[in-house]
Amino acid sequence: MAKILIVDDEASIRRTLRDILEYEKYDVEESKDGMECLVRLKRKSTM
Repeated sequence: MAKILIVDDEASIRRTLRDILEYEKYDVEESKDGMECLVRLKRKSTM
């Protein structure tokens, strides 16, 4: 299953995109800004 990381500062946009993508059976994660996204990606790459 494909993973998608949504990065947007608007919570309502993230929620809408998450709902649509999860309905389509994607594994979805969210970040509220670029810095949080980079931290999340770095943490994932060291696992």
